[in-house]
Amino acid sequence: MMKFIIALLLLFLGVILIAVYILLSGKSVPLSDKEKQAVLAKLLGREPVMTEQVKNPGWTEYEGKYLDLSYPIAASLYKPGMELNMSSTKGLLDDFEFEEIQPHYMFVIQIIQQTSGIQGYDDIPGVKLREIDSTYIKRNLEIGGYSALEFEKNDEQIEKSAFLLVSGKIYTFAVSGTNPKIEEIFDRVIGSVKIKN
Repeated sequence: MMKFIIALLLLFLGVILIAVYILLSGKSVPLSDKEKQAVLAKLLGREPVMTEQVKNPGWTEYEGKYLDLSYPIAASLYKPGMELNMSSTKGLLDDFEFEEIQPHYMFVIQIIQQTSGIQGYDDIPGVKLREIDSTYIKRNLEIGGYSALEFEKNDEQIEKSAFLLVSGKIYTFAVSGTNPKIEEIFDRVIGSVKIKN
């Protein structure tokens, strides 16, 4: 019987100690940036570099001569198309293409030198083509702070395209494919564009 009482007393004492520990420990408070730096400096034996911040998780940056933009990290650059276009298309200043295979989409961005025959959007062949096809929906859009035109078509394949005339250059953006996220990808790419004059 004495052993039972001692075991019960030890159990009761254990429960009390656990309760006191839980009450006194409280919730942990996250470290401030200054405290994080101090802890890291102590661990590393030097001042930590904490300046890198991910701007757009899952996306990476393209820095071109005429524009900067973000595009999905999961996408692959389509180099054969870029190389062929740059060597064979007169007036093409820049060509940036990327794609994803499953589900598929292809995104093409081209900057072309504006010729004297193109005075406005109605003179751009890609705009004319989309305006005469009634399956396209036309909207006004802003790209990098400039007014532009957007076209959308939803058939078996989805297509979104945009055209921008700035500083003697025609910027074209086009994405097509079967990926249901095409609209989201197009909007994010277009929203990230910074035009360089």
